[in-house]
Amino acid sequence: MAIPYSIIVTGASGFIGSHLFRHFLARCPVLRLSRVGVPDDPASFSYDEFLKPSLASSIASWNPRVLIHCAGIAHRPNPRSRTSLDSLYEANVLLPTRLAEAARLCGIQRFVFLSSIGVHGSYTQSGEAISENSAIKPSNAYAASKALAEDRLFAILGGSSCDLSVVRPTLVYGANAPGNLRKLQRAVDLGLPLPVAEADNSRSLLSVHNLVSAIDILAHNPKAANQIYVIADSELISTKHLVETIALHRFKRNPSVRIPRALMRIGRQLPVVGQPLSQLSLDCIVNSSKIRKDLLWSQPLDQASAMAEAFSPQPSSL
Repeated sequence: MAIPYSIIVTGASGFIGSHLFRHFLARCPVLRLSRVGVPDDPASFSYDEFLKPSLASSIASWNPRVLIHCAGIAHRPNPRSRTSLDSLYEANVLLPTRLAEAARLCGIQRFVFLSSIGVHGSYTQSGEAISENSAIKPSNAYAASKALAEDRLFAILGGSSCDLSVVRPTLVYGANAPGNLRKLQRAVDLGLPLPVAEADNSRSLLSVHNLVSAIDILAHNPKAANQIYVIADSELISTKHLVETIALHRFKRNPSVRIPRALMRIGRQLPVVGQPLSQLSLDCIVNSSKIRKDLLWSQPLDQASAMAEAFSPQPSSL
């Protein structure tokens, strides 16, 4: 269905943002906001240009109604210096709040903010599932910056003509996804033994295609105004099964091995795979029934099909 107005996407060159850009471009004009803009592209603006009142008429001519904010710093170690912490704060807190202020003034009707399930912590206890009502307890600086940005955005946009919709996705997978899943895929490709043969935990993951589908609804459904949603695939998967699935689709030997618990603790300290193994071997279950019930959202891809697409070798790598 064609959309009779334009949509603004930040972070359109990133993993999630690029999927959103392609998705909406088939239905309406899409403006890209980035630090420097794209030369010779009239639908590309820098953040500074968007924030300048003098350019308000240029942007208004595109009739933008929705701004989807995906840009930010992610998939990096916790900042260890004041400089890196300031950079994180500037990118993940100051930038979205400045964009929200500008959006409110230039007639944007819906601001969609891509947050993180990490604002609720990095794992769940037995019998527990993360929902929108779960406590806010970010386990690292990245998640803390997202939680702070959410608070700032609700304060800025509350009571204005620009609605806010916040989505907190769990770990997102897809072809060429960055972060821990890329490290895990690399370990499988290299045939590194992974001590996960007994890792019968339960984790919620999210296909990037399912996330894009949900954001599309958040961008347009009136019921999503000023709401927060956690989101994940309906299926759960163990780390053991995840590694088996990656190996299957990449035509590699299953590298899972059984080792004593003491050695497992050592394995979690290994370079490259230690961090992803630590995070992926814990339970992290997300209850995304609210978005499914309130907005009648259903994921377009089942997890098995989405993982086949995500982990199969890409044509350029054959």
